Amino acid sequence: MKTLLILAVLAAGVWYALGRVKENAAVKQMEDAPLKYTTSLQNDTARAKAAVDAANKGILQENQEVSKTGEAR
Repeated sequence: MKTLLILAVLAAGVWYALGRVKENAAVKQMEDAPLKYTTSLQNDTARAKAAVDAANKGILQENQEVSKTGEAR
């Protein structure tokens, strides 16, 4: 009988510990969410700046080609 009681207490302890681990993981995920969102926004900003730079470079090249074509005529 004592053995069953000990096993029941151990099982309850393990069940409680697993519940706490799940809860802690959820809390950690919620704590990290703003940092992940901020990092994502920073990455989006960097990609947008790179796209603007590429577009500006393309526009400059196009303008140079148009100027050269105009001068050749």
